[in-house]
Parts: sequence; structure tokens; C-alpha cells
Amino acid sequence: MTTAQWAQSVRPGQQPPGGGDGGSGLGTYLSDPIGSMTASAFDAAMQKVWDAGIGLLRGGLSLADDVAVVDPSAIIGGDAASLRPTMVWLATVIGLGLFFYQLISVAVRGGRGMFRAFAGPVQFGIAIALTTGTVATLLTAADGLTTMFLSSLSAQGDFASIVDNPVVADRIGPDPELSDVDGEVRSMLLGLAAFFGTIPAGIGFSLLMIFRQAAVLVLIATIPIAAAGLVADTTASIFWRSARWILAAILMKPALGLVLLVGVTVMARADGVAGLLAGTAVLLVALACPIGLFRLLAFVDPGTAAGAAVRSRGEWRGFSEPGSDNGTTESVNIARYTEQAHRPGGAQHGGSTAAAGGELGGTTAVADGTAHPRRERTAGTGDHADDHDADDHAGRTQPQETR
Repeated sequence: MTTAQWAQSVRPGQQPPGGGDGGSGLGTYLSDPIGSMTASAFDAAMQKVWDAGIGLLRGGLSLADDVAVVDPSAIIGGDAASLRPTMVWLATVIGLGLFFYQLISVAVRGGRGMFRAFAGPVQFGIAIALTTGTVATLLTAADGLTTMFLSSLSAQGDFASIVDNPVVADRIGPDPELSDVDGEVRSMLLGLAAFFGTIPAGIGFSLLMIFRQAAVLVLIATIPIAAAGLVADTTASIFWRSARWILAAILMKPALGLVLLVGVTVMARADGVAGLLAGTAVLLVALACPIGLFRLLAFVDPGTAAGAAVRSRGEWRGFSEPGSDNGTTESVNIARYTEQAHRPGGAQHGGSTAAAGGELGGTTAVADGTAHPRRERTAGTGDHADDHDADDHAGRTQPQETR
């Protein structure tokens, strides 16, 4: 075999698939389908999470419609009526015990708290007679306000139909409008919005309305016992604290409807991802509205700073009970009396004025205390005037005696 024939018989080695890159072509053929399948599975999973969140939100709003309606007849009559006589009897026994406790406290404190001993039983009777009917009226008014607010969003005027509103459906509906993002980013955004928005909102709305109904029924059943606390000073705040909880529970439903109405109005101004974020924020803010509502009603509870301020402004000192400030006024009067006693020429007048101020609760003492310097200055001026007149008279009479 010649050299030329041997060279022709030897063929060059064939390159592996993929252009000689060490077998990476086979990996590309396998990774592309797997990556596409993984991305499709992730997108489908996020879409399913979003659909589950919307279904949970719709179910929570439907449950809110069913549970949030508290029939006033169930409070005034029905099953609650059989429990009410027992609660009133128990409240009467508790109130009688607190009345004797208040009388003993008045005797120990030297008459302080006598006004509560007389006014407490009257307040107890008024609270038992009027609280139930007042709550029933407020519940009816709250349902009417909620229907009025939600009628602006849907013809049905309920919570469940909010999701079908065109503005809401385009932002947080089953197929939100997110044309400004691609498919993979869209799926991720929907999943995050479901985890942090629609799913907590659906569960939260259900819990809020269940809590509202339970709170209203329990507080109405126990309001006679809370009203018995009005008989004594140490327990009077129990009734007002219960009244604050009742008002917050009643107003929770119209407050939620108002927040959703305002939120949908704000949501209509945003599109795309901004609209999705706005819808999620509206749901979360609606969940937090009961906390703000409860803090807004702080003026009902005398144990809060707002409640104490309201009661101090509405109190007329002319009819305030002596010693009702736990001795603060008396301490101020004693200090004022001591100061007046150490002043030259003002001990007797200052002492009588401070004593009178102590009996009248401090108002007169303040007025007389500010008037003392003027009176002293006037008295001092009068004394100097009398001295000058006496000197002049002596000067005029002396020459006559000499002559």
C-alpha cells in the first residue's frame, strides 16, 4: 500500500454533537424542555394560589354577610329573653352588695362618695331599662348604613358582590389586568399578592364578623351585671368599658363598608401592578379598621385620658361633690392657708378665706386668694391715709392749745 492510499484510508475523527464542546449539546436538548416544564408548572401553581385566594376572599365576604346580621328581636325576645330575668336577678344581688360596700366606704372616708351612693342605684335602673333597646336600635342603624355604603359598589348592597365590581375585578379579580408585565413575573406577582393580601383578607373578614356577632350577644347578655358596677365608685368603669366594646362591635360593620368604598374609589385611579398593589393595600387596611375604631371610642371609657378629659369638662364645680378629687383641692387650700398665715397682716383674713375655700371645693379659695393682695394693698393705703389725717389734725390743734 502506498503512502497516498494509506492516507486516504485513514478518515479524520468525527466531532461529537454540539460542535465539539464536550457534550453540552445533549444537556441543552434535555434542559430546555425541563426548564419549560418547570416554568409552566410554577406559573400554573401561582395562578392556582391566586384563584384560591380569590375564592377564599369571596367566601369570607359571603360569610360576613351571613354572620354580620344580628336580629334585634333575638336580643329583645327569643332565646335571649329566657336568660335575661336570671341575669337581672343576679345583677340585682351584685348591685345590692356593692351599694352596702359604697355606704361603708362613705362612712370610712368621712362622707366622700355619698353622691355615688344616691346616684348609683338610679343609674343602674336606667342602664338595665334602656341599654337593650338602644343596642337594638343601633344595630338596625348600622345595617342600614352598611347597605347604603355598599350600594355604591354593587346593586345587591352586600360584601360578597364587591368582588364582581368592574373596578375590583380588573385589579384583584380572577384574571387581573397586568398587561405591562410578562408571564413569569405576572405569576410571581399574583402569588405574592395572594399570600399577603387576598388569603389574609378572606380569613380576617370571617373572623371579624364572627367576633362581632359573638361580642354583641355576650355583652348584651351580661350588660345587667356590668350595670350593677355603677352602684360603687370602684366598679363604675366596668359598665363604661363594656359600653365601649358594644359600640365598637356595632360600628365595625359600617366602618368596614366605608373603608371598602373609599378603597375602591382610590383603586380606580391605578392600573396594572399599581392597581394590584392598591387592591391588596385596601384589603389590609380594611382589616385594621376595628383597631382604629376602638381607639376612636376611647372617650366612652373614663379610665382613659380622653374619657377623663370629657368628664372633667362636663363637670360643674358648683355641684361637684366635696372631696371627689381625692383630697387634692384640700391640700391646695391648706398650702394657701399656710402661705397667707405667714404674710404680715393677712393671717386672719387669709385663714378664713382658705377655710371657706376648702368647704366650697377650692373655687372660692382661688378667687379670694387672687383678691387678697388687692385688699391688703387697699387696707395698707387706708392706714397710711389715716396716719396722715391724724398728723394734720394734730398740727392744726397744737397752736390753739399753745395760745
